[in-house]
Amino acid sequence: ADGTPVGKPVRLPGDPAKMQFTRQNDGFIDAFEVDKARRFAKQGMMVIVKSRGMKGATCMAIDKDGKHLLAGYIDGRVSVWDWVKARRLGEIPAGDGLVRCMDVASGSDLAVAGFKNGTARLLRPIAGEVFGAVMQHGADVTCAMLSPDGSKVATASLDNTARLWDAATGQPLTPPLAHADIAFY
Repeated sequence: ADGTPVGKPVRLPGDPAKMQFTRQNDGFIDAFEVDKARRFAKQGMMVIVKSRGMKGATCMAIDKDGKHLLAGYIDGRVSVWDWVKARRLGEIPAGDGLVRCMDVASGSDLAVAGFKNGTARLLRPIAGEVFGAVMQHGADVTCAMLSPDGSKVATASLDNTARLWDAATGQPLTPPLAHADIAFY
C-alpha cells in the first residue's frame, strides 16, 4: 500500500468535508452525510441505500458483518437499521444530547457512543439497550472506539485528553492522556 489510487475515481454526491468514511473488510468504503447513506465500491460503482427517517443524524457506524447501520441523532437516540434492506429495526434512547461519534466492535453486538455532554456509553444495538457505567470526560467526546474484542474503549475529548476504559466496568485503565490539541477520529 503505497497510496497509489486504485480503479476509477468516484464522484461523491455531497461535500466531502461533511462526510464520514469507513473502510470495510469487503473492499467497500462507506460514505455518510446527513440524511443519506451511500456505499461506494473501490472500483467506482455506487449502490444507493434509500434512507428515510434519518433526518437529524449526526454520525453513523456499520457493524463489521456489514448487516447493521447505527445512526446517532441530535437528541441522543441511536437508531439500528438493517443495512441491506434499509429498514429501521429499532431505536435506543442512548444518552442526553447530541451523539457525536460511534463505533461497533468486531464480531460483537456491542457498540459505543460518544456524546456532546462529555460522556460515552456502551450499547447493545440488537437488544436495544444501554448498559454499563457512564465514561465521563470534561467536555464533548469527539471520538469513541472499541477494541476489536470489545474489552476496551478508547475515547478522545475536547478537554484535550484521551482515555482508555475497561468496557466491562467502565473504569479508566490509565490516567487521562493529555494531548496538545483537539483529537478527532
